[in-house]
Amino acid sequence: MTAADKKRLLRQMLFARRFEERCYEAYVERKIGGFLHLYPGQEACSHGVMAAALCRRLAAWGYCIAERPVWPAELLSAQQVLAANALMGAVPVVAVDGQSRPGGDDLWVRLNDALIPGWR
Repeated sequence: MTAADKKRLLRQMLFARRFEERCYEAYVERKIGGFLHLYPGQEACSHGVMAAALCRRLAAWGYCIAERPVWPAELLSAQQVLAANALMGAVPVVAVDGQSRPGGDDLWVRLNDALIPGWR
């Protein structure tokens, strides 16, 4: 892992911690209804772990993995867009900036079957 990768993960972990703190404050102030499950202190577990596992599996299946910035227009026109979620594995992206996009094929299901046995 490069120094840039480490800095990126640290920024993501700090963002997640601050986001959870703000969510908790909003929940206590009754600005968020329902049930709120927080994951405080576990930022290092969630960020990057699932994404790395998904990329390794895709590479093993012959997919080309490239990490680069993408624009919303690229996401809307892509054949399939998946997001990595620490708790749910691969998740299909069905909208970008409020614009619907096709869900793609069952690649996300096959990835989750391979990485999270019994997830269904």
